Amino acid sequence: MYAKNRFAEIARISIPKDMLAFQLGESTQILTGGTLEATPHCVVRSDELAGKKVGRNTFALFMQPNPL
Repeated sequence: MYAKNRFAEIARISIPKDMLAFQLGESTQILTGGTLEATPHCVVRSDELAGKKVGRNTFALFMQPNPL
């Protein structure tokens, strides 16, 4: 995964193999009225995984936090 920092520099973000990552940026941005801003990011497949049976999955997780 790659993300832009506050200076618009692109940085590679490593997530350990035994960990999960959750994208909370957009919902947090909406709940805070823009006080917190989502980080622009993208996921890129590495060349070493090309042609291998490795997938990236997405699932919806619905939460209803109290923003107050």
